Amino acid sequence: MKTFNILFIIFFLFFIKETYSQEEKNEFVRTLKGHKNRVNSVHFSSDGKYIISGSWDETLKLWKIESGEEIRTFKGYDNNINAVAYSSDGEFIINADTSDNNFRLSRISNGKILNVFKEHKTKIVSLAFSPDGNYIISGSEDNNLIFWDRRESKQ
Repeated sequence: MKTFNILFIIFFLFFIKETYSQEEKNEFVRTLKGHKNRVNSVHFSSDGKYIISGSWDETLKLWKIESGEEIRTFKGYDNNINAVAYSSDGEFIINADTSDNNFRLSRISNGKILNVFKEHKTKIVSLAFSPDGNYIISGSEDNNLIFWDRRESKQ
């Protein structure tokens, strides 16, 4: 029995060592610099090539992941950006700032605001597109989630 216990301990220690040595190492890739205040929300494009970020410097920034290059800065927002999301087709972004209880749908190619969605009673803190990009869900400090049809711009 003593031999069995010793063999079991040796096997266990070997197994633990092999398990931990095979763990994937997390590697630092790069820092994306450009915002002037805290970054409150980030979202990957569905193809994994871009990131959209929203900051309390009242801007959205589009980044190319491979190079870390800042491709575009979207300005003209009235206040701190609270939430941002990227549509799966890469055509649209949505964002909410802290100036009102609304969020905006914009075309990513030119930054043009296509629609403003209004219904929440307090600040919007989270946004997401459905996988097909046709629907949007917004969550706010009023404890509600609102489901929207992007194509018809209504609930």
